[in-house]
Amino acid sequence: MSDVDSPLLSQLLAGTPVSSFFEEYWQIKPLYTKGTADKFLTLFDKPAFQQAIRHCDNLKISSRDIRGVSMERTCPPDKVDDAFRAGATVCISGIQQNARLNQFMAAFAREVQQAGELSFNCYYSPNGHGFSLHLDDHPVWILQIEGRKRWWYSKVPYHKPLSTVSFSQDAMVAQVPWAEPIKRPDESEFFEVVLEPGDVLYLPEGSWHRASAEGESLALTLACSRISPLDLVQQVMAARIAQRRLLRENLPGAWAPTVSDTIPGAWEAQFAAVIDELRGMVNGLTPQDMYEAWRRLAAKDGAGH
Repeated sequence: MSDVDSPLLSQLLAGTPVSSFFEEYWQIKPLYTKGTADKFLTLFDKPAFQQAIRHCDNLKISSRDIRGVSMERTCPPDKVDDAFRAGATVCISGIQQNARLNQFMAAFAREVQQAGELSFNCYYSPNGHGFSLHLDDHPVWILQIEGRKRWWYSKVPYHKPLSTVSFSQDAMVAQVPWAEPIKRPDESEFFEVVLEPGDVLYLPEGSWHRASAEGESLALTLACSRISPLDLVQQVMAARIAQRRLLRENLPGAWAPTVSDTIPGAWEAQFAAVIDELRGMVNGLTPQDMYEAWRRLAAKDGAGH
């Protein structure tokens, strides 16, 4: 991928060559780039925010309780101003009816192929507020639109998290179902930066981070939904299963008094045949099949809405 072929990425990276970004930063480490105050003026602003709160998939507010735990709840559009004045961050996801954001995502998708769906979230934070320490299970690009926001983020990401992980203010350990308990990272080793209008912060998946607005802050986050190898396997297998009659036949019920822990012989034979069928299909699955499934997903227009 050449810089000449990547005008949008070149603007986001502001001096970092696109080729260097993919070699040194992409899914490896964070990157902060300084922008100009007018960089995103035509992309999003306060009037666009006011429209977005009425045309989105999800509108919620986030605040912290006395323990420092982030609490999220839905919020009707006519209560947003009251919640903001009370110290809550307004979170908008799935922004609809915004041609500029859709065009941005389409251009981004032409330069960065990802199988997941791209979407813009918006965060409007009052002074001193922002999300507490957490990591995301997908890469994100933070675009500062208005105001200032101070960020603290880890130099080295947590390796391949399977979900978002959050810490409350005093918690030292986070429990997750897919790994051993995770110890709170040492924030004294974090990078610290203040994002101003036009600045961009790229965080690969697994980057620990938290933020706090300095004055009012309006920012956009460009995120891509997760796609795992299992998702690709399911897509490939689903297309093949649809053509296999044995796997799609209806299973009958049974007279309750006859049901026991021991599988009936006829059912055992049927299920064994099904397993043999599946085993043959899985054995026939190749890396090229999965790559082609990934390319089909990645070949989208980039606009989530």
